Amino acid sequence: MVNRWRFRSACGVYTGVLNAFVTGILLVQAVSAMPSTPAPVRLDSTELARLRARLEDRRDVRVRIDRDYFELTQPVFLDTAIAYRRAWSDRLDDRDTTLTNPLPLARISSIQVRGKNVWQPMLGGGLSLGVSVLASTLLNGLVNSNDDVDASTVARLTLIGIGVGAVVGAADGALRTRWVTIYRREER
Repeated sequence: MVNRWRFRSACGVYTGVLNAFVTGILLVQAVSAMPSTPAPVRLDSTELARLRARLEDRRDVRVRIDRDYFELTQPVFLDTAIAYRRAWSDRLDDRDTTLTNPLPLARISSIQVRGKNVWQPMLGGGLSLGVSVLASTLLNGLVNSNDDVDASTVARLTLIGIGVGAVVGAADGALRTRWVTIYRREER
């Protein structure tokens, strides 16, 4: 009887400590996730001109505010804000997604436009195909002990795999239209 009571008491203490620990972690995360008022963005004249030129004649842009992306139609770049015709969130949930019009640059953490991105798919294709050719060549040498696979053959096949993968990745990047980041706010 006494041992059972001690066990229940110890479980209650451990459960209470665990609940306090989890509550503390959740409170810290909630406080850190609270939106802070951003400082006004100060762009010099060359950055403003470059951003204005990149946004000129665009039908739509995508902006990131906090952790959400919003698409803006018919954007017009002002000195400290972006005016738009319509805006909608990329998320499908039911929360309030109203934005001010014009949208201040201080709230925007990044701006993306539709464009071509060749470098990222080229590097990904070259590395993935090169590594897979290298692995398959080495495994083939281990499995088939009759075949003599020397280091120059492995290097040659790996380089061919990297080249073919890079060409295929670059072609993929040139043919597809993706969101390309043209502005990212510097965090201070």
